[in-house]
Parts: sequence; C-alpha cells; structure tokens
Amino acid sequence: PGGELVGGARVGEVKIRDLAWVGPDHLLIITSAAMEYPGGLEVEVAQGEVLDLANNSLRSVFQNLSDVYRNMLSVHVAQIDGKPQIVFEAQNDDTYQIALYALDPVTMRSRVLERNQPNTRSYVVTPDGRRLARANYRQNDGLWQFQVEQGPGAWRTVWSTTALVDPPVMGGEGPEGDTVAVLASPVAGAPAIWRLLGLDGVWRPLPFEGDPSSLLYHPRTGRLIGAAY
Repeated sequence: PGGELVGGARVGEVKIRDLAWVGPDHLLIITSAAMEYPGGLEVEVAQGEVLDLANNSLRSVFQNLSDVYRNMLSVHVAQIDGKPQIVFEAQNDDTYQIALYALDPVTMRSRVLERNQPNTRSYVVTPDGRRLARANYRQNDGLWQFQVEQGPGAWRTVWSTTALVDPPVMGGEGPEGDTVAVLASPVAGAPAIWRLLGLDGVWRPLPFEGDPSSLLYHPRTGRLIGAAY
C-alpha cells in the first residue's frame, strides 16, 4: 500500500536473479539465460540490463563491449570518481582472460579497471570502488591464491592452498573491512565452511555460531551482517 510504479520494461524470456539501484535514476536488472559457448558447450550465464527511469529505456551492460563473452562473472555497484557505477567481471573472447570493468549507467561507456593476468578472478570490491582482494586459481595444478592489493596494480599473495577439485570460493567483505569471507575446507578432506580470511593472510572465525549455508551483507556498506542456515 502506498507504493508507486516508477518504471518497467520487458526483459524477454530470462530469469531475473537480482535488482540493484545504481544511483536514484537507474536500476540494474541481473538476469540469467542459457548460452552456447564455442565448441557447443551450453552454460547458464548472467547478464545485466540497465533500466533508465527517466525515459523508461533498457540497455545491456555489454552493448558497447564487442570483444567479451556476454556473461557477468561477478557484479557490484560502487562509487567511482564520485558517481555510481556498475563494476563487473567479463571474459575476453580471444584470450579468455577475465578483466574487471566499470560501467557508467548514464553514458553506458565501460572502462577497464583491472586487466587480469591468466587465472585471476573473483574480485571483492568495496562500495567506494576499492579492490580489496582477488583470487588466482590454476586448474592444471590446483594452486589457489588469495591476493590483496598493495597499491594501484600491485597485488601480493598472502595465503594459498592446493585444490584440484572444489577450490575455495570468495564471498564478500567482512564486518570490519579487514577480512573477506571465504568458503574453504579447514583441513584436507573436511567439508568446506565459511570463515573470514584476513588481508594479512590469517584466518578468523565468523562472528556468529554454526556453519551457515550462505552469508548476508549490508546493502549500503557491503559488509557481512548475518547468515542463513
């Protein structure tokens, strides 16, 4: 009751996975659909549509990116240069390397924030646009590395493990901003559990009891606030 319809658009035969405000005038609609990769491999891919509420137009985040697969491997909304922007990872269709992009929802222009080395992905991005941490995983030998930014374009590995199957999974920023939630096995052969991995490479327990199945993050700060079991 009392709600107001501010806009709408047809997104086609896709699944709507999430919605996120990008400033007061644009809404990011995250969808998923089946896509065939080269070689006939069909995968479920995530895509983004930007709804401009002023003119009720809908535009793809990939409309000005012709050299990438149309699949967002991660997505955040962050303030960069004082403006809300969509930060996402996508894979180059030639080299297969993954880069981190920032999209201005007004101009729909993208720029590269990080042009990755091979095997690098899963950035943790703070709401003010800082790259807090990232993962590097080599499938051939199972080496998984947790890396933190030491300065613009300078990254350092502070923790690593070997996992030929089921490598660790990066979550979001911890409750104090000095850790990242990571789903990983505490010892070889044990089930993976969520814990906090510090930017200094030291593990810490979650600030609540039990082994949650998923974690909850504050919509404004992006930091860990709860969990689901």
